[in-house]
Amino acid sequence: KNFRKIICRGFEEHTKIVLGILSKAAETGETIDLQSLFLRFTFDVFTNILTNPENVATFVIAFEHFQSVIMKRAFNPLWPILEMFSETGRNNRKYHKILDDFACSIIRERLQEPPKTESPTDVLQLFMDAKNANEESLNDKEL
Repeated sequence: KNFRKIICRGFEEHTKIVLGILSKAAETGETIDLQSLFLRFTFDVFTNILTNPENVATFVIAFEHFQSVIMKRAFNPLWPILEMFSETGRNNRKYHKILDDFACSIIRERLQEPPKTESPTDVLQLFMDAKNANEESLNDKEL
C-alpha cells in the first residue's frame, strides 16, 4: 500500500511536468526530442521514488554508462576478460564507484536523520524500516 502511494505520487508529479512541456510545444509548434524527454522523466521519477535527491547529474551519467555496458555484455561472453584490460573496464570501475558513493551517501545521510513522517515517503525509507529474516534492520550493503 505504501509502495503504491509513493510510486503513484512520484509519477503524478512528474507527469504534470511532462504534460506541461508537451502542451507548450504543441502551442508553439516547437520540435522536442521525445526520447530525451522520456529518459529525463524516467530518471527523475526513478530517483525521486528511490531517494528524493536534489542533484543526480553524476548518477545519471554513470547509470547511462552501465546501460550501454550491459547491452554490450549481453552479446559478448568474453566481457569479463576483455574488461580487465580495457578502457571500458577502467571506466566501469570509475562509474561503479560513483554509483556506490552516491547510494552510500544517501543511505548515511538518511540513517542520521529521523524520519520526517510516520509513514514512508520513498522506497529507501520502506527498506530502512524493513527487517531481514533474523528480524534485524538491514545493513548499509543490503539497503
